[in-house]
Amino acid sequence: MTHARPPGLGTFFAKSLLFLAPLIAVAISYFVLDPFKVLYAYDDYYAENHIETDRDFVSTQIYLRNRALVGYDSFIFGSSRSLAFRSREWKPYIDAGVPFHFDASAETLYGLWTKLAFLDASGAPIRNALVVVDASTFPILSDSSERGHLYIKDPRVSRRSPLQFQLTFFKDYFKGGFFIMYLDYRLFGVVRPYMRGVVSATASAADPITNDSELEGLAERDADPEKYYHDHEDLFYSRDGLEHWNAPRTIGEGQLSMLEDIRRIFLKHQTRYKIIINPLYDQVYFNRQDLASLQSLFGPQNVCDYSGVNSYTSDVRNYVETSHFIPSVARHLLKDCYSD
Repeated sequence: MTHARPPGLGTFFAKSLLFLAPLIAVAISYFVLDPFKVLYAYDDYYAENHIETDRDFVSTQIYLRNRALVGYDSFIFGSSRSLAFRSREWKPYIDAGVPFHFDASAETLYGLWTKLAFLDASGAPIRNALVVVDASTFPILSDSSERGHLYIKDPRVSRRSPLQFQLTFFKDYFKGGFFIMYLDYRLFGVVRPYMRGVVSATASAADPITNDSELEGLAERDADPEKYYHDHEDLFYSRDGLEHWNAPRTIGEGQLSMLEDIRRIFLKHQTRYKIIINPLYDQVYFNRQDLASLQSLFGPQNVCDYSGVNSYTSDVRNYVETSHFIPSVARHLLKDCYSD
């Protein structure tokens, strides 16, 4: 009686390779196509790019590429809500400074602190600063890959692991079928309904020098406001009868330590600064104790609070959707905040 030989190692590896071939091909596509624009340098990170990028990384890239040539000395800090504040409209208030919009998606106090510490350590002048915040700015005091690739901080600024930074993007390429939607779009150039939230129908854009960027939906809104608000009624929840309350406290000991260091940097550079608390659609007031802390540290004349119920937050037409107000509101806030 004869027995069949077990398959050899060569056969095992051949079958394993065949089984893993699709996964290997997808991994190779990541390094060839660089979907998140974090592997290679680009002249324009937004040109024909329908995939949302890590704004923290792109802002840092643009700053580092231009700083020697342009000589930035004035900075707008904040989340995507700060995009309503345009450099050209801020410039009349900053004594001929050269502005740069150093924002990040869902910016945190940790992000603000590390950016200012980075500028200070690199010897950059900080003549003027506009810091745009709200209650969501303060709770997070560290960088974390758990927040995902859109929110992880540039390691050159945060001084955290570059490998961890890159691994976050590589892992997210496979998460939730991202690579399927991305490769489908790259192959056929069609934005399909199932790609919503991953592939945008319109490419983003940013000024190559100031790094100002337009809010998504703003062009459509400005083209025909009546039609926009009629077509997008579902974006805006009713606030009638809503109880307006103070947000919970978000400034504790850790936050105070970072804020004190920010104040130290401002004093060192003799920075002329303003802190603007956003007028949010939810009409929730910034916590009064947190407001007192900011005013105590930075001076009441430098902290302008537009939260809660007011003429800005009461008009739905001041918003592109419930998270972002429009640039004309920001112009009024600048004029008011700098009126002293």
